[in-house]
Amino acid sequence: MSSTAFPRINITKGVIVLAFTAILLQIDIVHGEEKQCTNLVSFNAGLAPVVAKMDDRVPAIANSLKEINSDVICLQEVWFERSLNKLVELLGDDYPYHYSVLHKKVGTVRSKGRSWFSWLFPDAPCSAKEAAYIVKDLGGCAIKSGCVGSNPQEVGGCLASKCRDVLKSRKLSQSCLSCTLFSLSSISSTINECNRVFGANNRFNGPGLVVFSKKQISSAKYNKFFPFSKLFVERGYIDTKIDDVGRVVCTHLSAHFGSYFEFDTYFKNYKDQQTAEIRRLGRFRFMEHILLGDLNTGPQITFKDSKYNIESVYPSNFRRLMIYGYSDPYINEVQLCTYCQYNRLTTKGQSHILDHIMLRGRKFKDVETQRVMVHYNGAPISDHYGVELSFCRA
Repeated sequence: MSSTAFPRINITKGVIVLAFTAILLQIDIVHGEEKQCTNLVSFNAGLAPVVAKMDDRVPAIANSLKEINSDVICLQEVWFERSLNKLVELLGDDYPYHYSVLHKKVGTVRSKGRSWFSWLFPDAPCSAKEAAYIVKDLGGCAIKSGCVGSNPQEVGGCLASKCRDVLKSRKLSQSCLSCTLFSLSSISSTINECNRVFGANNRFNGPGLVVFSKKQISSAKYNKFFPFSKLFVERGYIDTKIDDVGRVVCTHLSAHFGSYFEFDTYFKNYKDQQTAEIRRLGRFRFMEHILLGDLNTGPQITFKDSKYNIESVYPSNFRRLMIYGYSDPYINEVQLCTYCQYNRLTTKGQSHILDHIMLRGRKFKDVETQRVMVHYNGAPISDHYGVELSFCRA
């Protein structure tokens, strides 16, 4: 009986090791089970005129995110369409799935074929009529009431108390109002950002949120926290479902300010407004999901060397999130500030942990977390630092 001779194949141990390692970069194998592993980043990009070198920092942000190479990114404070477009241009090859309130659909910011029309009649946060209303009516009230200056918080607080009816008028849209507040660093900044006659489109991304993902986003929806109120700073969340990751909720909660400058709510201060926002997130508390973003709340943490101390921000609201069943590995394991007094782009003299990636559910295993997005080529890239978290799910 004849036998068939097969050619000998020489496979070195090195080749086997390299192949096996490549597989383990994508999955962990324990007791014969495959574990799907994912990593996420939350980063407040600070892309507002009041934070220095807004446009210059966009490439550094994109390059830093590429180096981290996470699966999912939740960005906050990407306020203007031109910043969004640049990030999509720089990150789109690596992150084909992205979404914001400005998007026509997942992966598409605008429909194609409007280039010449858009140049002649660009979309801007403020129409010509709104610009005239701001100059004549709101400007007149501001001067009469003494609400002038370059500090958006101080001007906003003054306008909210003395020019409420002018602000609530239907002649002034939400996006125009918000853009004007964020561009108060100078008159030229307000005109260039909010009322373009010719040039590129520059719509205002009301909540400032953008989600980027390497994996397919099967559904994405933006929800306002207060859909029936006109706010200086719109707040809400992007609720996404991402293949092989699960439910991911990207948000930016109300910040701590000395004065309350909203005029169309029933809240007395930003702590109460943030509490209401967290309560609205309570709809997710019985679902397995990931909550990430600049939550603007965190506990106090003290160290032997006081220069590393973390000051609390609305600690009762942070406890509320813990009561809802979230875990915060970064708070438990890293405890480094994400808004730091030694960052040259910050304006406060204290350090806080404001940025979080929180987990709700029991299937998150092998969790690791760290601070990221600190510097690029030796320079800070935002007034915040980022948080990265990785986990596996059996």
